[in-house]
Amino acid sequence: MSWYTILFGAADRNDKGERAYASYFEVAYPFTVKTVDMKAGVGMVPWNAATTYNCGDRDFYVQNVFLNAGKTWDIKGADGMKIGIFTNLIWNPALDDVNFVGGFSFRM
Repeated sequence: MSWYTILFGAADRNDKGERAYASYFEVAYPFTVKTVDMKAGVGMVPWNAATTYNCGDRDFYVQNVFLNAGKTWDIKGADGMKIGIFTNLIWNPALDDVNFVGGFSFRM
């Protein structure tokens, strides 16, 4: 579980123009399928932060439903270095938007 709150920022306003202390709450569950690391979760905005999250004057809404998958391999001969590949499927029901992200990672 994760919780994020904006404490300072000019854009942190609700639909009435008052400080919103915009927050985002996320619940995620990591698991493994065969040798692929996965994570599924859902993120919510618990109260109105219209200008911060661009979703109108709703008080509570689900902003993020996601499924992540990734695989990492050790690089032989390079002590502690790893290379990986990842994908993310992300749905934002508040904005009726879907995104697919993929990429490579390199860790030293």
